[in-house]
Amino acid sequence: MPYRSGAQQAFRIGLITALFLGIAACATVYEEAPAPVDADKTNFTAPSIGTRLTYRTFIDKNTVKQEDWVVIAPEQNFDRPVYALQSGSKTVVRHQNNGNWVATFIGDKKIKSATPDDDQMRHPLWVGKKWMSAFVYDDYVADRQWSPIQNFWSVEARETITVEAGTFDTFRLKSDPGLHSSIISTVWFSPKLGIEIKRKWERLDDHYLGAQKGRVELVKLSTPAS
Repeated sequence: MPYRSGAQQAFRIGLITALFLGIAACATVYEEAPAPVDADKTNFTAPSIGTRLTYRTFIDKNTVKQEDWVVIAPEQNFDRPVYALQSGSKTVVRHQNNGNWVATFIGDKKIKSATPDDDQMRHPLWVGKKWMSAFVYDDYVADRQWSPIQNFWSVEARETITVEAGTFDTFRLKSDPGLHSSIISTVWFSPKLGIEIKRKWERLDDHYLGAQKGRVELVKLSTPAS
């Protein structure tokens, strides 16, 4: 580790503190007023252990892959309650209290993570709600870190959508990129099941992995009770 003088260390700490205070100030400005009394508000319930899901991914209108997932209790230890989705050797860890993404593993190797999580959802959800997410993103394969990633989220609609797996009541969420972010996303989230039904994304030209458009859709679902 390179040597830093006391003055350099103090400057670095002050700079980081100022950055996050600035983010907090932006978040306060962006945050909507409390929900109207008659708003249809929904909290998060995690999917049951043993739930099985199949998702199909399309990139530039071509089918790229189809993956079978099962909801499990992860073997890895975390300092917060979590659950995971597992497909073969791949494990995606999510926060038990909100469903937000925490980390992805291949076998026992962590390949990427969000600290504390990606803040994609803030429950309860209601149409018109807005917030600014900010988190530290690590890509351990590429050996790169962004601190912070910033996205501006809004709940656009309560919407019934039909995919191959069936017809679902969803909230439609939209994110626009902020600091260190180059992805526009639209997510259809089922509050009843605690899962994504569909997601569309567009990576912009300045993204470190390059430009791309794609979508993921749920094609099969089974729960322990079904």
